[in-house]
Amino acid sequence: MKILLFGATGTAGSGILQACLQAPDVAEVRALARRQLGVAHDKLKVFPHDDYLDYAKVRHAFAGVDACLYALGISVRQASGESEYRRITHDFAMAAA
Repeated sequence: MKILLFGATGTAGSGILQACLQAPDVAEVRALARRQLGVAHDKLKVFPHDDYLDYAKVRHAFAGVDACLYALGISVRQASGESEYRRITHDFAMAAA
């Protein structure tokens, strides 16, 4: 199975990444990331990406995946306001879909 993972550097995403890398039925994990993951693994392919409203430059990362795991987000407390919270938790996800 090939997995596309969003949010691999966050708390939930890093745990998901480790679980996927250890899972025998996962052949490949493609991670879209703004920064280095600090993880090296034969199954892992990292796609540097920093515009979560535009995926044109990394569209090839979506090709042939069997599942998409979306762990990108922010808590209400971390957001500077309602518009930032909506942009990150809603708009980013809708752009990826």
